[in-house]
Amino acid sequence: MAINLETLFNAQKALAVQPQWVERDSAALEVVCPLDIDGVVIEGLQFRATAKKRLPDELVTMQVEYHPAAEPGGPLARVEWRPISTHNNKGRGPVVWQNRIISGSHYHPFDLNLQYAENHLRRGGNLPIAIPLNGSPANFRELIEFVKKEFRIFNLELVVEPPWEPTLV
Repeated sequence: MAINLETLFNAQKALAVQPQWVERDSAALEVVCPLDIDGVVIEGLQFRATAKKRLPDELVTMQVEYHPAAEPGGPLARVEWRPISTHNNKGRGPVVWQNRIISGSHYHPFDLNLQYAENHLRRGGNLPIAIPLNGSPANFRELIEFVKKEFRIFNLELVVEPPWEPTLV
């Protein structure tokens, strides 16, 4: 049975378990948490957050993913907070952002990627279309509040700040 992506993304969701930051490798931290809708865990629907261990308050990514059994899956929406690289929509998406370099925090909204890159999204591809985050969150807590609202995950505040280990220069 195919699940309608719009229905899935637009539903009020909750983290199904207590999120925990884990070391993915010596440099990366990650949270992966299943999501539920109305108390039912949806197979393949998850929240993912990543951070670099030695880069406090930089290069944090949060996304909602859907990985259906035996089908391509991938991100439905993503927020990149204080990335160290730029993004280019490569001529796609809203006219104002089609061929401009987006530097700083940006958002890959579900609706824009579905509207302008529907086949890309439905085939488990990357999210090619982004818009800048005007008034970028000032700190991790503000980032959580923004993502909570945009991704409709009502208990996202359970995700605590990553256990960063800054290096001394």
